[in-house]
Amino acid sequence: VKPALQGLHRLIESSDEEILTDACWALSYISNGMSEKIQAVIEAGICPRLVELLHHPSEAVVVPALRTIGNIVTGDDSQTQAVIEANIISPLVHLLQHAELEIKKEAAWAIFNAISIGSHEQIQYLVKQGCMKPLCDLLACSDPRIVTLCLEGLDNILKIGEADKTLSNNGSGVNIYTEMIEECDGLEKIENLQSHENNEIYNKAVHILERYWLEEKEEEEEEEDHFEIKGSPPRQMSSMWSTPVFRWPNLGFPRPSPTPVFQWPEFNLSYLTSGWSLQSLRWVVVSIVDDVLWTLVTAFECLALVTTLCFFFLFCGCTF
Repeated sequence: VKPALQGLHRLIESSDEEILTDACWALSYISNGMSEKIQAVIEAGICPRLVELLHHPSEAVVVPALRTIGNIVTGDDSQTQAVIEANIISPLVHLLQHAELEIKKEAAWAIFNAISIGSHEQIQYLVKQGCMKPLCDLLACSDPRIVTLCLEGLDNILKIGEADKTLSNNGSGVNIYTEMIEECDGLEKIENLQSHENNEIYNKAVHILERYWLEEKEEEEEEEDHFEIKGSPPRQMSSMWSTPVFRWPNLGFPRPSPTPVFQWPEFNLSYLTSGWSLQSLRWVVVSIVDDVLWTLVTAFECLALVTTLCFFFLFCGCTF
């Protein structure tokens, strides 16, 4: 591999677009494999030139250059660190936010690989470089693969925030990345994905909302209960919600109200085995009386109608 990389290193220094395109694709094929091949690409000193090629005006050159970077960051932490030290992340995030859609897709794959494989500190560095906003923006992409990719990337970032919160590294006990996503209008986009036709996207969106926003809201409520003024009466929960049910957090959309349904009254049927109770007898008597009264009313109405007809015909001089 090393002799081939030496030749490719010379080729990517060319200014010819076709040569650059072919050389970058060759690098992407070599780096798409074992960690040893990725290390050989790094040791060949190709990363600094890849940074320059990300600014190339031709999409045919930028796409395979991005593919090569995305393959390199699938290696171990030291190989991802080599990409960071080559200052590739900043132009990568710039493409993710401002390039054409096809280039954004390739940049998203590279960023996602770095987030998935990178260490805690490396993911924090990616966030500081501004990857959060473009990832949130791509949640509105029409390509379900990219939407899924961005959701998984955000989920991985939020996991780091949860770890920081558990260790109280941020000093506030709050997942700082949930706040960043809200500031990037990402929360609203994730909420909208709950109505997506793709089941995988729907499930991932619901998971993120329940895991990082619903639990955070419940923790805040628990803290409020903990600091409740001593001697104040305990808050009673409505009987309607006394059983465990899913409670929607205040995420910016109307809270659905339970659909009113007809509920049959509960009758005490113990008399079937233990004799007639007073309540059961009362219910039976009331039912019988109600039926009798209804029958009598109906009979009187019929009698009144017949009497009225008879008087009418007699008055008109008709005979039966």
